[in-house]
Amino acid sequence: MFIGTADDRYLRPHAFYQVHRITGKTVATASQEIIIASTKVLEIPLLPENNMSASIDCAGILKLRNSDIELRKGETDIGRKNTRVRLVFRVHIPQPNGKVLSLQTASIPVECYGRPQWEVEGKIIKEKCQGAHIVLEVPPYHNPAVTAAVQVHFYLCNGKRKKSQSQRFTYTPASFPPDEATVNIKPEPEEQEPNFSTIGLQDITLDD
Repeated sequence: MFIGTADDRYLRPHAFYQVHRITGKTVATASQEIIIASTKVLEIPLLPENNMSASIDCAGILKLRNSDIELRKGETDIGRKNTRVRLVFRVHIPQPNGKVLSLQTASIPVECYGRPQWEVEGKIIKEKCQGAHIVLEVPPYHNPAVTAAVQVHFYLCNGKRKKSQSQRFTYTPASFPPDEATVNIKPEPEEQEPNFSTIGLQDITLDD
């Protein structure tokens, strides 16, 4: 099993989504991950005692980080915003003559998307900002009961609602957290001194 494109004309492994092996007490189906030509494949045995069938409770869909992707020859980055995928199932059946018969089918297109569980604006202290150096008041994390560090995404947004690329910020529980935090922002291409007016923070955890 692997994750393929939703293109009806040419089904191929998806460059930006991979199958993810799920384990745990509630998972009843055995599986193992292998890599074939840069594509992660989940192997699931089909046994006679199970009528040569399997319940797929061991597979998930993982979105790869754009920075981790090396596009294959002929591949474009148009798939970065394409969240439609197919689950591709390929079965290899040994034949009496020693050859192997391979059969393949794919699911209907699946829409992969997520929404942040929490999002809030931080207040930028404009009189302390210089160029790409931003000083802001960090809003409190929405769950004050956390006892471990929590990582979130943040981005900058200007008056035209143009968003910068997301970067990471870590909330660390403390008795007296600082009121201000300094964040160095890498300028966007062709924008050496972006004039951003708000900053938004998002919980990295996404709903299914």
